[in-house]
Amino acid sequence: DDDDDDDDLVEEKEDIVWESASTFAAAEARRDKVVVVVEEAPVEATRTVDGAEKAARFRSLVAAGVDQRRAALAAQNYAAQLADLEAMGLLARSPDLAVSLLDRYRGRMRRVVNAPSDASDATPSPPPP
Repeated sequence: DDDDDDDDLVEEKEDIVWESASTFAAAEARRDKVVVVVEEAPVEATRTVDGAEKAARFRSLVAAGVDQRRAALAAQNYAAQLADLEAMGLLARSPDLAVSLLDRYRGRMRRVVNAPSDASDATPSPPPP
């Protein structure tokens, strides 16, 4: 009788362990899905941009030396962000860099604006002479 009770207790403990493991695995799967959703966040839409403004962005990028194909894609996808970067004075410094950062960070302005300072923070200072 004691052996049966011990066996029942062992089975009950095993069930609890497997249930806990299953719950943990489900929680990890949900967490992984959330991470994927966050990584695939849509482009920030700061405002609606009409075709005329997109065309103007395209012309200004080409005039600044950006390749026509890249300028067309950037103007189509990131016209509002380009306007914001221009208002901040960041577009005039390096239009190619601005387009590259917009592509890299899929238009997320916070990442685009912080990228240059993040890169300089990551670059070690040269040793003193």
